[in-house]
Amino acid sequence: MAATTSHDRHDSYWKLNLPYLKIAEMHDILKSRNYHVAKRWTSDLLRSALLRSEQGHMSYHNCSSDELRRLIQARKIETSLLGLKLSKSELVDILQSEDQRPKFHRFQELPPELRNRIYEYHFASFHQPICAPSQPPITKVSSLLRRETLQLFYHSCVFEVHLRLRMENERWSKFYRRLRLSLSDRELLFLRCTEARNLGCIRRLNIVASTMFPESTEVRLNSDQGEVASVVTTSFPPGTGATYQARVLEHTKRADAEIRRFLDEVVANRQGSRGLQFDDVLMIRNALEKTLL
Repeated sequence: MAATTSHDRHDSYWKLNLPYLKIAEMHDILKSRNYHVAKRWTSDLLRSALLRSEQGHMSYHNCSSDELRRLIQARKIETSLLGLKLSKSELVDILQSEDQRPKFHRFQELPPELRNRIYEYHFASFHQPICAPSQPPITKVSSLLRRETLQLFYHSCVFEVHLRLRMENERWSKFYRRLRLSLSDRELLFLRCTEARNLGCIRRLNIVASTMFPESTEVRLNSDQGEVASVVTTSFPPGTGATYQARVLEHTKRADAEIRRFLDEVVANRQGSRGLQFDDVLMIRNALEKTLL
């Protein structure tokens, strides 16, 4: 698995997230994992070792040369006739290079239930919630893996979309402008272009509305066995007055009631699948605009 330090998680959410760490901090983490490294390694070498430990690879630096040769033979790594006479550091390089080329020749021979459990563990490792993501690489390996993983990806993960404040001109006036909550182009693309059957597999969706006050209002949708529930929460910046908080919380209760009414009257009585639809997000946005702006 690749590593990333990017703040743009749309296309890198599936990568290992390695923050900047000092040399002493990396030494401490590796020591706590019993991952052997030399004392005078540079920051780049320590970071590489930290990445290997995150990927679940063993440290070869505490092995003897004979142990390394046995590992190479056991893993059937091709080497020249002189390969097994190499120095310890060269043997370590061979094993580490092979670790970066994992092979799963007989993966498809595993029982479907076991493959499914592996997929679930993989998706559970993602940093969540995920905002308007591209589809993860595992869904693009083969047609078989795509069939087995794509809907499970949408079903397993927590997704998030953001509604941001913007000013919009009214058609009937050049001077009057009103506040609206809008989705970014990226989030619109995600909601509109994801196939309806896949979008309908989403069971957990957070809709975060950013307003001037309070800092944000979050609607958490959770679908279980066809029943869709919502929870509306609000956060305030430090120092917000009690009177103002009470007034905003009253508006939040109204938003909660509007959304619950929509879920009870529209989604619950929908013919066929009751899974998430693009219009559901728009209706929730309208409810938030009506009660909060």
